[in-house]
Amino acid sequence: MRNQRCRYSFSSIGPELVILDIEEAPDLGIKFAQFMSESVPGVRFIAAGPLLQPEHMLTAMRAGVVDYLPKPVTGEAMRASLDRIRAALGHGGKDGGPKQPGKLYAFYSAKGGAGTTTTATNFAVVLHRVTGKKTLLVDLDLELGEIALLLGVQPRFNFVDMVQNFHRMDAELLASYIERHSCGVHLLSAPYQPDKAEVVTGEEIRRVSAAEPDLPPLSLKDREVVLVDDVIYTGRTVKSALSIIFKAGRPRSVRLAVLVDRGHREVPVKPNYVLKHIPSSDRERVRVKLREAEHDEKDKVIIYSLIGPAESAAETI
Repeated sequence: MRNQRCRYSFSSIGPELVILDIEEAPDLGIKFAQFMSESVPGVRFIAAGPLLQPEHMLTAMRAGVVDYLPKPVTGEAMRASLDRIRAALGHGGKDGGPKQPGKLYAFYSAKGGAGTTTTATNFAVVLHRVTGKKTLLVDLDLELGEIALLLGVQPRFNFVDMVQNFHRMDAELLASYIERHSCGVHLLSAPYQPDKAEVVTGEEIRRVSAAEPDLPPLSLKDREVVLVDDVIYTGRTVKSALSIIFKAGRPRSVRLAVLVDRGHREVPVKPNYVLKHIPSSDRERVRVKLREAEHDEKDKVIIYSLIGPAESAAETI
């Protein structure tokens, strides 16, 4: 009961930072930090006390202690620690106020081979080149993410490593997980081992994201939207996408870009940008294969004929 009252009092205050003096009882102080970090997720601790053995220091970090200052603590050491925590909490602007959040662009495909990896990577490179601002590319395809391979980067750490150590994250530690490509883009890679993806849950991804849980749903009002599809056929998929878009607000414009237009429209939809027009029959299927997804030497468009198993044929363009 006493622990519950203590937990409730602490969570009702909701502090961002707690400074602990654990000189008299380091083990008890570390347990206290762990107990309280479970009550207020995201709270950070600065602890001060005697020199700790490496195993005790590791336990303290796992408990939520992001900085440890051996006693006696000098004013300079405390100021440096507070500056690091300030930057990690997003209060490092030039005027002392909170930093303005960056813009977030998400690329997603419901099916493989649609070029999501290539699109996201090229977009990040061009965005950095045009704006000159810091651009971070995060690969959340934890099972099949290949952005590091596409950029020719061999990361030391990856997104899963960051999630597992998020409770002790600060600006310096975060920087150690991020690789910088020669083009200027920074990368937080997916793991090379697909089985590592199983240790990360959706809830953990939401916890490490910068988005506030109380923010309203995404609004597309007055936005410029570009829909991208690999092959447009009847147009029904595009029609469904437009219905979803307009439920999120009335955008300023919606443009449609497709790699292949095979005709046979059933709804009045016309792409703004088409890479290639390929006439086809209703008895054929058209598939786009991108080299980075298929591990091939070049991009391909495959036309399958569905005239029967014994007569089936395929043409490569």
